[in-house]
Amino acid sequence: MDEASGPAEQGSRAGESPAVGRHREHQFPGRPHRVHARFTVEEWVELTQAAERAGLTPTGYVAASAMATARGTTPPVGSVARDALGELMDARRALTAFATNVNQAAKVLNSGGEAPEWLARAAGLSGQAVRRIDKATIELMRKMP
Repeated sequence: MDEASGPAEQGSRAGESPAVGRHREHQFPGRPHRVHARFTVEEWVELTQAAERAGLTPTGYVAASAMATARGTTPPVGSVARDALGELMDARRALTAFATNVNQAAKVLNSGGEAPEWLARAAGLSGQAVRRIDKATIELMRKMP
């Protein structure tokens, strides 16, 4: 597959709709070396699906995967896993903010004020939720390539 060919050309060659994705970061000056890879129809289908999941064009996905393998690093990750991890991290931040509010209520209590009726339950629930999100985040990170 030629680096110069765009997503529309690539998709039309395989008789499919144009590839949807983004190009990997381009370097200036351009890269002087190319590798021309050939794929069976079945391999091409798998490759384009993996590229789509990672949010890359097939060419960008092949390049990023090859460099990750050469460097011993993590190849491009599917966007579903990345999105799920982002959602978990956002949820954890929100729960941490809630726990901060509970701590502020405890500060009022420690200075002689009265505890709101919800304080004990909210403190327990926020701690449990943070632990569950931490566990789910760790499990998701272990499953990522």
